[in-house]
Amino acid sequence: MPKAITRAQKGATPVTVAVTTVAKPRTVSTLIALQILPRGEKFERNLREAAIKAGFVRLPRDLGIGQMSKDTEAVISTIQVYGRQEVAGEVTHIECRIDPEHCATQWRAGENFLATSKRYAEVMDGVLCDANGAAIDELAMAALAGQIDAIIDLRMEKQRPGPVKLGDGSTRLNGPLSYQHIVHRRSPGSRKLLGVEQHSFVAEPMSYQHGRVQGLRMLRELMDFYRAHKVSRPGFNQIIASALGVPCPRGSYYEDMRDNVVVGFLDGLEELVMHASRNTDPKWIDCLVALAEGGAA
Repeated sequence: MPKAITRAQKGATPVTVAVTTVAKPRTVSTLIALQILPRGEKFERNLREAAIKAGFVRLPRDLGIGQMSKDTEAVISTIQVYGRQEVAGEVTHIECRIDPEHCATQWRAGENFLATSKRYAEVMDGVLCDANGAAIDELAMAALAGQIDAIIDLRMEKQRPGPVKLGDGSTRLNGPLSYQHIVHRRSPGSRKLLGVEQHSFVAEPMSYQHGRVQGLRMLRELMDFYRAHKVSRPGFNQIIASALGVPCPRGSYYEDMRDNVVVGFLDGLEELVMHASRNTDPKWIDCLVALAEGGAA
């Protein structure tokens, strides 16, 4: 029986979780690897079925089992099982891995990783341990989750576009698309907010042919956004209203009004555009852009 398993069974004093640093070409990855050790000689349950039951998911593109961003489907964490042991039915340990410096970002990713790893250990009738094989207690789990989330939160903060100071004392906050931004109006030298302006379809006057090219490029960017995100939204209704130069319809739960019909129409139209964006070959819109560019030449 492995020594690490015996230590876990006897309830050795839990220690701070070890962080394993793995060198990669041209970069250094801070990889946190937790072990799940069996209480007996080996695991008896189906590893993959137990992982799904615990809350892990099958990753896209045959990347195995782990956790991924609900928005982008990029990988957050993975499960490592040694293939030869699994084929032989002699698995003696499982690794749950996360790299907070390079994994996909998501709120409370560290907390979810630790909670799911703990459930996985329970389903497998195993013990959750650090990289050295020492059992982890609740305090160590909370500390590690906080450490992971602090790193990921800092990365998310850096990814958010910062405000751009304008000459009149106002600030501009860029949106998810290149032609979107919000302006906070202030007098020079004053912090008092005078007003907020939302610009969802910023486009300069152009000739017919050049304007058509630019419009198709803006549509391509919108399609790319929907293809890359499953949860985030760019404000479709505001884009359409701003493109047409009309106020964005809001609708009301308490009043009969035409805007309620318009909102329903636009919501359905957005679903249609999202579906088309995710299931249409990008070369299709590229061809439209190329044809428009040929006409503008």
